[in-house]
Amino acid sequence: MLHIVQVVFAGLAEPPQVFLDRAGAESAYVEQVKKYWKKSYADYCDQHGVGTDVFASAKAFLETLGLSEKGQINYWVVNPEDAGAGKMKQLEWMKRRRDTIGNLVKQVERSSATLREGLTGLQDDLAKLRDCFDESEASPAEAESAEPQGAAAPAPAVPEPEEPEEPAETYATKEWKIFSASIMNMCGGIRSECSLLPRPDWRADVYSNATSLEYWDWVAAKMKKFREKAEQAGYAVIEDTDSPGHYRIKTPEGRVDETSFYSDWEAWCHAGKNLP
Repeated sequence: MLHIVQVVFAGLAEPPQVFLDRAGAESAYVEQVKKYWKKSYADYCDQHGVGTDVFASAKAFLETLGLSEKGQINYWVVNPEDAGAGKMKQLEWMKRRRDTIGNLVKQVERSSATLREGLTGLQDDLAKLRDCFDESEASPAEAESAEPQGAAAPAPAVPEPEEPEEPAETYATKEWKIFSASIMNMCGGIRSECSLLPRPDWRADVYSNATSLEYWDWVAAKMKKFREKAEQAGYAVIEDTDSPGHYRIKTPEGRVDETSFYSDWEAWCHAGKNLP
């Protein structure tokens, strides 16, 4: 018998893994669940009192996810002698499911683009309204005491601009979509948020035109940037020996921080975000 495991994530189907034994296939299935849904799967196992390395636990966890989570792991058992017509049916079903998930992703992206356009228009209207108030609040006394037209007013201080985001093409690649989706699931899923990078901070960047990314792409981009800064500053992230599956920050001086994080990416983000 052939045991086949295939990940369909963010609307993209990865190459199938083929095993001759059931144990190897079930182990690979569990590892994929732990890879793409690390935090939410760990929370599920803690809540239900089951082991994270058990195939039944991983399978039951995935059954709780809806299509909105944009991912699934398929597991087939195929008899090589009967693989002809049966395999074609399985592949056809897999294609239909991939197309369904891809359509859902496109719908979400279109809705987000419409919302972003509306927010941009609202921001322009508010700016015009603010200018009107500024002009109407100037008193005659203030107008008389104003400097003559020939005097040059001091130039306002210009804040140091943030580093620009990567080109838009970067965030449209298959690799980026998989990375962004893994960060989203690491933080608890599409309905949650990253505690280190909350949604109000993202909205502030959107309103100030500092980003055009959706929330989870913005989180992934920030985490990537903070990790690069921390690595350049000499920081490291190590496994927490007191809490298996957790991570701690190690400073350039060799001191290990007491805070323990669910994932290495969260640890890197905290280190880079709080650089002195």
